Amino acid sequence: MTSISPLANVLKKGLYGDHEGKSEDKLTKVKEIKNLLIVQIVQYKNSSSQLKETNIDGLSLPHEVLKVNSNNDSRILWCGPKNWLLVSKKKDLLQIIQKSFSENDYAITDLSHSRAIIEIEGENSKEILKRLKKTEFVKDIYIAGSSKDDG
Repeated sequence: MTSISPLANVLKKGLYGDHEGKSEDKLTKVKEIKNLLIVQIVQYKNSSSQLKETNIDGLSLPHEVLKVNSNNDSRILWCGPKNWLLVSKKKDLLQIIQKSFSENDYAITDLSHSRAIIEIEGENSKEILKRLKKTEFVKDIYIAGSSKDDG
């Protein structure tokens, strides 16, 4: 089965806007990161399961607000109490996750076909983020490789 990106009909390749006469390092680059596994892991409220020893691809599930644990292939983002988002280049992790977490205690949802990861690079990246988000942009709150929930 072929994976179709949620952005397949939106994100077009090419040079747009004010690009003439600018050096490559002055351009803003936007690209979609494809072929990723994106899984939401939610522990049910009435679950008595303990997560102390749980780890996925060598990463533990973070328990601190907006904490991210990552390695070269995977990232686990804390999304709320007993709620995590896993993003990984390793598509086979889904089967490992489903075997590791009891379906009586956890909801495991594959979001790979309904979410997109966008990478924005360049000196105007923060300006673009300012225009896309709903709340006030606080200086230096967006750190490369970090997580931020804007509601």
